[in-house]
Amino acid sequence: MGTPKQQLVLVMLALHGGRVVTTDALVDELWPEQPPRSAVANVRTYAGNLRRAFERQNGPTIVRLPGGYRIDLTDE
Repeated sequence: MGTPKQQLVLVMLALHGGRVVTTDALVDELWPEQPPRSAVANVRTYAGNLRRAFERQNGPTIVRLPGGYRIDLTDE
């Protein structure tokens, strides 16, 4: 599912399935030391790539919300 950082976004969302994970929390997890200036844009890209990949496969839905993202997991 993409780069290691994109995979980490997926893991973070899955661990909090059904709940919002803030963009700040994702940035902190991806770059614990010093986030790049492009950190928020990169998180948006990773989440968008995951959302599109899941849409093509009829997988879980990733929703962008004010301040973060949520993955809607099914029992499957």
